[in-house]
Amino acid sequence: MSLIGSIRAEAIRQRHSWFTPILLVITLVGVLLFLAYFAVTPYEPWYKVTGYLQVIGGILPLVVGLVCGFISEREFRAGNYAALLGLPSRRLALAGILTYLELLYALVCAVAVCLFALGMDLLGQNPMGKDSWLLILLGLVLGGAALIPLTMVVAMAWGRHVCILLGVFGSLMGFLLQTGLGDGIWWLLLPALPSRLPVGVAALVQAAQTGGTDQTAFAAYNIQQNLGWGMGILLTCASWVLAMIWVSACRPGHERNE
Repeated sequence: MSLIGSIRAEAIRQRHSWFTPILLVITLVGVLLFLAYFAVTPYEPWYKVTGYLQVIGGILPLVVGLVCGFISEREFRAGNYAALLGLPSRRLALAGILTYLELLYALVCAVAVCLFALGMDLLGQNPMGKDSWLLILLGLVLGGAALIPLTMVVAMAWGRHVCILLGVFGSLMGFLLQTGLGDGIWWLLLPALPSRLPVGVAALVQAAQTGGTDQTAFAAYNIQQNLGWGMGILLTCASWVLAMIWVSACRPGHERNE
């Protein structure tokens, strides 16, 4: 079995699943609701962009928890993970599932960012160019990429309820770390990355455009942003390694610790 074959197998299993189209529809409806609200509010465009990114970045850990919990429960009900752990190439099988979820996550982020940017442009309130929006999309994707393997391991080890609770905790921490509690330390903490990375991109673009920011503060913020990018890459690699170690150590008949 190759990685491409494993990804294709997971895509076939999800073809008749309900959660993929529902996830995309909810994303679309959420973007439209935000745009409808921003169309009638007098706030500055930068406040609208920042507020939108804070909300979607904050709820992403919960969404990841729900999706990973669903996938884990499906594998558990299909024979106590026998369809996954009984394969000789179990690492490839799990890598296929995780890669599919990473791609789905990237697609949802792309829909959320691209549609919002287009809507803000149609409203005449788009304060950034395409390159900046692309960086924001990359920040969202990288900020949550480490969550998927880690959350999947938790779901398979302890069940979907613990997985969902982890998602709730991650979202609560993500929102808290958007405040002053996260200043200076957010780049060290995984729940903060999905919101702080894209918001940081917007903040740096705004500072560069206005030109009124203290250069020392700007440089310090830029350093934290770069550290956040690096930590996102490091945590993503570490979570993938952890997932591969976990699936290698398990055997057919694995019992969840519920």
